[in-house]
Amino acid sequence: KQVEEKERKCTGIVFSGSLRLGDSITDCASGTINTVREILISDQTAEIASAGQAITLFLEHKGQITSRDIITKSDAPTQETDQFAAHLLWVHADPLLPERKYIIKIGNQTVLAAVTDLKYRLNFDTLEHMASKTLAHNELAYCNFAVEEPIRFDAYDNVKKTGAFILLDRFTNSIMGYGFITFALRRATNLTWHKLSIDKQTRA
Repeated sequence: KQVEEKERKCTGIVFSGSLRLGDSITDCASGTINTVREILISDQTAEIASAGQAITLFLEHKGQITSRDIITKSDAPTQETDQFAAHLLWVHADPLLPERKYIIKIGNQTVLAAVTDLKYRLNFDTLEHMASKTLAHNELAYCNFAVEEPIRFDAYDNVKKTGAFILLDRFTNSIMGYGFITFALRRATNLTWHKLSIDKQTRA
């Protein structure tokens, strides 16, 4: 979203649900709460905006909303997690390597992610859940993921725009897979993201 501080204005697209004049909204990045003073759709004032519409909002108070921030109604916030379960369609010729770091892009967020548990691979012919340690081209699986930083999301069945993600190779930026989040898991305890620093005394 683009913000002009002097006019307290921001523009964007309604991903789901609706937004009305007077609604309380929250900027997910900062947690700042504001109120919708005016809605413009195609330069025409409106009392309500619905999913799929491009809108301009005028807010009651100046805010710190920046480009690509996610705004929600204050009574319907997105979820935040650093570990989640998702369906994953692998589309690259190179196989999936569990525990390897990939780039995940979901909504306006880009962070490092890894598959921590490949629950099963789906057999397309029989729909049987198959045990598997990796995925090949065009295979579908159900996996647990951990991300380097907490992400904001909605279950894919509820809001597709913030429930779907793309998995990219860290070095080539190639698309590796497409995912669909089902639910958040408890905070990750089996994967720690940090750089190791070993001095001479430690090595001795």
